[in-house]
Amino acid sequence: MAGVTGGDIPGTFVGEVLQSQRSANPALKAAINKLEAIYEVHDLQGNHVFTALIRGGTNRATGTALLDGIVLAGWRTGAPVHVEFETVVGCMGATATTTCFEGTIQVGRVPKGND
Repeated sequence: MAGVTGGDIPGTFVGEVLQSQRSANPALKAAINKLEAIYEVHDLQGNHVFTALIRGGTNRATGTALLDGIVLAGWRTGAPVHVEFETVVGCMGATATTTCFEGTIQVGRVPKGND
């Protein structure tokens, strides 16, 4: 994965899906994918560079995802991370058939004693 960030931390984003597992039980009504990924964000000034490990899942019917994790390296190491995104086809700067992901990455405060 690669892209751009905006909001409070404009810059670039790279990521890698470490694990993606589809639910296989036909008795389950919701089609869910389990996800585990690494996200790395680089702000334009170089002050907010961090790498986070996140886990959660995607609802295949809606294309929405919720993931939670922790910053493992860089800015705010030890802080909790919450990610929400939706899957969209065709996005700015991509072809009409490219699958893109648009969402938010929220980084919390470093817990007391870890700063």
